[in-house]
Amino acid sequence: IARPEASQSQVNAIAHSPSTQHYYTSAGDSSIRVWSEDMEHQTTFRVRGSNRVHEMVVDPKGTMLVAATERAIAFVDLITLHKVDEIKCDAPKVKKLDLGLPEEEEIGGDVKCTPHCVTIWEYKGNSYVAFGDDVGTTYVATPPGRKAHDRRCGVLWSAKEHDGWVNKVEYVADIDSLVTCSNDGLIHFWDASEGFEQ
Repeated sequence: IARPEASQSQVNAIAHSPSTQHYYTSAGDSSIRVWSEDMEHQTTFRVRGSNRVHEMVVDPKGTMLVAATERAIAFVDLITLHKVDEIKCDAPKVKKLDLGLPEEEEIGGDVKCTPHCVTIWEYKGNSYVAFGDDVGTTYVATPPGRKAHDRRCGVLWSAKEHDGWVNKVEYVADIDSLVTCSNDGLIHFWDASEGFEQ
């Protein structure tokens, strides 16, 4: 059992990157600590614009940390330890009419929620991020830099299939599905055979 001397008073999440050969732990605030593989403390950094990290995952290439915070899904470069982009989760979309534009369509790439869980995976050559919130909605998004001409991240679609917090979201390659579970006692499966661009 590893008990690092510099450990936080609590640990909310842990992630590991084989590429950087480091562990990453989050506490009850916005700080993330970096540890060597033998659990020696290396450094500490903060995810700016957030006050709590709920869950973290490392992308399949091991170069980016994705953190579900109270206010955003943050994307952190594991070489520089700087946030490179985020999906803001504290601002609702606005209607074009509110901006003086003719259509009544809602615009804006961010969402109004409190994300609790997050995952990232590759599917048919593209990278995707999924996260679940406190009211039962699951979101599928693109991370930054998925394509050379599309450096920004953004939400592709969302669906409310649960009546409680989404506690875990995971892509399961063996069954080609995105799976979620919730406080409502249900497990939901999304068939990925048609892709996630919907």
